Amino acid sequence: LTPSEARVAALLQLGLSNKDVAIAAGLKEQSVSTYAKRALSKLHVTSRAEMAQMLTWQAAGGRLS
Repeated sequence: LTPSEARVAALLQLGLSNKDVAIAAGLKEQSVSTYAKRALSKLHVTSRAEMAQMLTWQAAGGRLS
């Protein structure tokens, strides 16, 4: 992921809406939507929940609790 996509993905992982992510990241809501779509595609997932789960798993070093 690009730095922008990773930042948006991390904020979405927290459960924030596109609008809240845009405010937190200083981006336009449309940019957040674009970065989120790109991140979903690059991670080969179809939902934000799947993306959050994958990012959590990767942050844990790929280990199951």
